Amino acid sequence: MMDEPWVISSDPRNNTWSGYGLMASGIAWTAWVIVKMANDPAPADVPAAVKFIVFLPGALIFFSGIFSLVKDEQSTIIVDPAAREIVITTTSRFSEKTRTIPFDAVDRIDIRKESRRRTRIFPLRYLVLKLTNGKKYRLFNPDTREVVEGYKAKLLQYLGKEDKPRGFFS
Repeated sequence: MMDEPWVISSDPRNNTWSGYGLMASGIAWTAWVIVKMANDPAPADVPAAVKFIVFLPGALIFFSGIFSLVKDEQSTIIVDPAAREIVITTTSRFSEKTRTIPFDAVDRIDIRKESRRRTRIFPLRYLVLKLTNGKKYRLFNPDTREVVEGYKAKLLQYLGKEDKPRGFFS
């Protein structure tokens, strides 16, 4: 068992840069549509609703960027062997949630695969804590198999537990 606390923090800069990128893309789309319409005016018989529809993708992309910036969250996980607990803190612009899981409440640790369509080429994995009360709690952001297996090995070492094989239905 290890004595020093293990602290893992997510990097909120990824969400921030994605938000700015989406906003810039939305502005670029809208600017392109304005320039295109100014240089190539639509015939008079095109309804105003059709002219408005070409602006919608730019607006949707722009507001997706704003949502990404507003929702910007940072997670910090502290595995503290002295207190024998795992403390998960999620901080956003508007709130902060803290969850504490005692070491004794952890039954086993599983590795699960991210099931989104975009991750089929490079499947990402994440850790799931299976608690003694039957609840499951997801830890860490998805990553490659090697990184997540390293997290699992280190977490098992901190917990002082052996790796339990998964049953067929669990």
